[in-house]
Amino acid sequence: MNIRSPFPYQATVGIDWADQTHDVFVRFANGDTYRRKIDSRPEAIQEWLLELRSACAEGKIAIALEQRRGALFYHLCTHLNWIDLYPINPHSLASFRLTFFSSRAKDDPVDSHLLEELVRTHPDRLRPYQPESLLSNIFLWPSISSPQSA
Repeated sequence: MNIRSPFPYQATVGIDWADQTHDVFVRFANGDTYRRKIDSRPEAIQEWLLELRSACAEGKIAIALEQRRGALFYHLCTHLNWIDLYPINPHSLASFRLTFFSSRAKDDPVDSHLLEELVRTHPDRLRPYQPESLLSNIFLWPSISSPQSA
């Protein structure tokens, strides 16, 4: 029997990014939800993050987004102490979308909701982003003074 541990997040979030505005879907642990567009300026993103942090009473938040680089991704990475960031492969999201919508049309508000649903219902199948530490990579390189390199 597979017993799942309690869900560790105070909120799950899906963000469908764009150049000018980002579509955001948020679901809190109590079931409340909201959808919003956020301006792509760093100040607007930071303001929204602080609002979200305040609403979650210091708990962890899972954020799924369809990218692994770019300004939004790097901005979110500065908050990894309270955010688990789940970069979702665009092909995976497209396949998930086809499960529910036969049209192949991309819809940003729907995609933000689907991203949130993916991270909420399948956290055991997704891997949160783990930044590679420069120090951890140093130990992988053979040392010049090590016996193996002599």
